[in-house]
Amino acid sequence: MKNKIISAIPILFGVCLIAACGGPSYDPEGFITEPPKDPLPRIYSDADVDAVVTSAAVTIAAYRDLAEYGVDANEIPERFDCNVVTFIRYRLNNEILNVDTDPATANYADIGVLIAPGVIQGANGFEYIARHLVYNAYVNKGVQTEIWAMERRNNCIEDRVAADVGEEL
Repeated sequence: MKNKIISAIPILFGVCLIAACGGPSYDPEGFITEPPKDPLPRIYSDADVDAVVTSAAVTIAAYRDLAEYGVDANEIPERFDCNVVTFIRYRLNNEILNVDTDPATANYADIGVLIAPGVIQGANGFEYIARHLVYNAYVNKGVQTEIWAMERRNNCIEDRVAADVGEEL
C-alpha cells in the first residue's frame, strides 16, 4: 500500500501544478496566427481522373488455408470464398495514355503502394485518395504509380444477402 501511495505522489503533484498554473484553456475568440484563407480551386475534374486511372479487383490465393486456423471449409456456405485475398488495384489507363502497362504485372510502376484498411473500413474506402494519388503523381510529376488496396479477409464472410435484396427494391 505504501508503494502505491509513493507512486501516486508525482502524478498528484503534476495535476496540482497544472491546476495552479491555470492549465490549458480554450478561447474560441482567442488569438489566431493569421486570418483564414479561401480554399484553392481544383485545377482538374473527376472526369480527368477517370480518363487517366483505372481500377479492378484482383484476387490472389491466400497464403494460409482456413484449416490452419481451425475452420472447416465445408461449414462455410459456397457463396463465401475466404481462401483468397482480394485487392483493388488502381493504375494508369493503358488505352488513354498510350503507356505500356501490363495488366498482369506492375513492372512498369515507378512506385507501388500497398494500403490496408483498419478494423471497420474495407478496401473501397481508399478509392478517392488512391485514384487522385495515381492521377496527380503521373500528371504533375510523371511518376507511374500503382496502388493496391487490400480487402480485409474477414469481410468475405459477411452475409450481405439482406443488403443486396434491399438495394433491388
